[in-house]
Amino acid sequence: MDSPDPATARGLDRYIAVLADLGERAERHFCRQEWADLRNLQSLSLEAADAAMAAPPPASPSTDEWLRAHAAACRILGGEPPEGRLRIPAGARQRQPSPLPSRILTKGVRKAACAFAAEKGLSLPAGFEVFPQVFFRNRRAYVITRSAAAEKERLLVLAVTQDEEGPVLDAVLTTEEEITPVFEFSRAMLIPRHGNDLSFLPVLEKMLPGKPRWQLLLNTGYILLGRALLLEELRQHMRNSRESMEVAPGTPGMVMVVFHLPTFPVVFKIIKDTPDPPKSVGRREVLRKYRLVAEHDRVGRLADSHLFENLPFPVEAFAPELLGLLKERCAASLTIAGDMVFFREVLVERKMVPLDLVLEEATSGEAALLDEYAAAVEDLAWANIFPGDLLLKNFGVTRLGRVVFYDYDEVELLTSCFFRRLPDEDGEITSIGPSDVFPEEWPRFLFRREETRKYFMDTHAEIFDPAFWNRCRSLYARGGFIDLFPYKSQRG
Repeated sequence: MDSPDPATARGLDRYIAVLADLGERAERHFCRQEWADLRNLQSLSLEAADAAMAAPPPASPSTDEWLRAHAAACRILGGEPPEGRLRIPAGARQRQPSPLPSRILTKGVRKAACAFAAEKGLSLPAGFEVFPQVFFRNRRAYVITRSAAAEKERLLVLAVTQDEEGPVLDAVLTTEEEITPVFEFSRAMLIPRHGNDLSFLPVLEKMLPGKPRWQLLLNTGYILLGRALLLEELRQHMRNSRESMEVAPGTPGMVMVVFHLPTFPVVFKIIKDTPDPPKSVGRREVLRKYRLVAEHDRVGRLADSHLFENLPFPVEAFAPELLGLLKERCAASLTIAGDMVFFREVLVERKMVPLDLVLEEATSGEAALLDEYAAAVEDLAWANIFPGDLLLKNFGVTRLGRVVFYDYDEVELLTSCFFRRLPDEDGEITSIGPSDVFPEEWPRFLFRREETRKYFMDTHAEIFDPAFWNRCRSLYARGGFIDLFPYKSQRG
């Protein structure tokens, strides 16, 4: 573990170089208002991480491919991994990061920041300090700074957009509640301006103490490093815990077996050899759907998933019932060699509580959860996403109470669907195509309880109206696009 193998080191070197290039391109697209080009950088960032991780299957059960990658990551970032553990330093020592581009943080933006902060009772002097990192996503750039309040330092995030006259401040985010959605796992990853600079990490951890470091790395665009740290923390947890992998809570999936460690914050999804009837989707199509979501604008309503290949686990880490289930339903996805289990493909997602379980156990607040569910469906529609399977079991509730969709085997772009009305009593449907959808059918199978169905029909009937879905669809069919930002603008 003293040094990575040359191939892994070269792959990680290329990855850091690609991040640097993407950051330069993101700034250029932002300043030129080339919004479609800026959005397209998401897929390039994912491709760079996948290419760096690509490696042949381990030659033996004792080979830990990911730890070698960790050692290389530490070398690139200027740190050394004690005892094989990934340690990301406060800053990258091998290069001096560039100063924040003055063409984004202009005098006008600084002046507006001081005014917006004052509206929230905070003091921000004209020459306020900023951290030398900018994050881009859609039509916004995000900059971290700090207030100058004598009684207590406050870390802030500036949200900057661009119009024909130049950069414009859109909001100053001051609380954890306001800042969290910007760096949420249910949104498209950010593109960092300086791919070799991690000096922002301790600052961001201070702002968002509830998020693990690997999650912050994934959310801020350092995908490869975030994946590496996630796996190393999982490895440490398994060494220090007596927990066994077990089937995750919730209704069993028809396409995947989902399992977890009870006190570790992710779930693992393995594709079944054959899905449960009536579903017939195959492995390749499932992976295509998950990739579609990974490259799409997730608008705070789609969970981030990461695909790992040839991932090893100790056999002893699995409860016997789970291991038997995996052998029976996912035989093509796993290989047992000695005391190790190797998974051909594993999709890893942040853990949430299934919405149907939350509603079943709720003694109050049911209406608020249903409102959140409706908001999630509407947000997805305005993002050109049709979830396919709208059952409550396919949505999760985050620790902050936000409802997020996480089952993607039936996901489609709205522009690939046709939303139709049911005929009246005297009419009949002459033909039904594979892409035809009838929203008016949904209420009878989405809600088991009559009072729940009535509340939803009284307050959110639009979701069951084909006109709503066709209105969203027509926007994208005409080449339009809607940005759903993770904060409320202060510009009025």
